[in-house]
Amino acid sequence: MRAARWQESSLVPERTRACPAPVSRLLGAGLRLPELEEGQRFARDFGLIVSHRDAAALSLRGAAPSDPALHVEQGPPSLLRLAFLAARERDLENLARKRSGERRSGGLFGKPALEFVDPEGRLIEVCAHPNHVESLELAPRLPRNTVREHDRRNEPIRLRPQPTHIYRLHSVELGVGDIVGVSRWYQDTLGLCASEFLFLPEEDQEPAAVFLRPNSGRKAVDHHCLALYKSARPGLISLNFECEHLDDLAMGGEYLIERGWRRIWGPVRRRAGSALYDCFAGPGDMPFAHVCDGDRVNGRFPASYSSLAAGDAFQLWGPRPPEHFFSGGVSALGLLFRSWNPEEPWRWRSLRLLQRALETAAAPPQPPTGSGA
Repeated sequence: MRAARWQESSLVPERTRACPAPVSRLLGAGLRLPELEEGQRFARDFGLIVSHRDAAALSLRGAAPSDPALHVEQGPPSLLRLAFLAARERDLENLARKRSGERRSGGLFGKPALEFVDPEGRLIEVCAHPNHVESLELAPRLPRNTVREHDRRNEPIRLRPQPTHIYRLHSVELGVGDIVGVSRWYQDTLGLCASEFLFLPEEDQEPAAVFLRPNSGRKAVDHHCLALYKSARPGLISLNFECEHLDDLAMGGEYLIERGWRRIWGPVRRRAGSALYDCFAGPGDMPFAHVCDGDRVNGRFPASYSSLAAGDAFQLWGPRPPEHFFSGGVSALGLLFRSWNPEEPWRWRSLRLLQRALETAAAPPQPPTGSGA
């Protein structure tokens, strides 16, 4: 089977034993937006809460009891840093002894903190104590009626478009130039392990995408907190924020459209991690997504290996990703274009194979033939 071949030959392992201190979760992100005023307007429409604002920066949070989920500075749109939470304070101390990082008495997302630079220049902050704030209310749970169970009686559902009730930053998707080197750095430095791999046709060693999560042992965590896609033009693909359920996600999307913001892709059920997903363009076309109902996995979960050319490689239902998705120009076909090296002409064969596969997967079903009445 091809999956077994990919598993055997992949240059990115499922996990590493080199990391002295695994992190427990993704905590926050720092980025630049062109205008703080417009950034604040989008944040409120999207469902983020302004916890601090001055002339130089904007801090945004969700309902989770940690602040901020997002730190915003003014400038050309870009991702500046990612913040992770160490499982325990002694894990942070072990990391400080065995990995070269800059010690800080207080970072943007917690204190104390260690600061690293990943192989492509992104600042990575690891802290043991997040900045705690009071937790806030989420969207109310809605009783459901199904064929098997009827939990909602005499309770009609009445919803209106409003900002989504965001809980936290769920995951970040990045395009990276060196997917092997970057993936292994996050494994070796932060202790992340792989939940899923995607491969291009005819490629057996270098994955096209790697989905990484904290190495949590028996504890269940998100399927991934970091998704890496091979790209000739690295950049941010999507910042994904978790909400409670589909109705909250859908009503938030309707509200964003009413407020004049542009939907990039969604709503869909993503394949990797199974989450419901709806992505919008924020200021400077920075991609922000609502997600919910994603997979939770633990150390017994086996990593999966599949083809980027599969019809369900990106979504189980819903519209296909547009050509400009995945950091400025990637659908599944665009991803292969961006990773193509003109010195490797065999990639043209892969490109044609993938194009045919995608065209077949996207074709509408044909009506049955015959003259039966």
